[in-house]
Amino acid sequence: MNLRAALIFLVLGFIGLLLVMGAVSFVRWLRLSYPRSFRSILVVLCLVVVGAGVWVYMEAKERPVFHAGDLMTLQEPVVARVIPADRQSPTTS
Repeated sequence: MNLRAALIFLVLGFIGLLLVMGAVSFVRWLRLSYPRSFRSILVVLCLVVVGAGVWVYMEAKERPVFHAGDLMTLQEPVVARVIPADRQSPTTS
């Protein structure tokens, strides 16, 4: 293991520790400020975080879909038409 990897892991560990400490202090503050409803607030926040994570994953995984006959602008004066792999398939133009 080289020095660069050790420093990267050290910095990532420190950032992770800061995140955990912030989350713990937020839960303590929430428990003191809203003693009756802090559990429901935490459940809603966890659901929002999980939903945002799923949404980001789906957006990152999604790839563009091109259909036969689509026009794509490659640069300002150049426009290309998508040609299907099967040249016998019907086109829209």
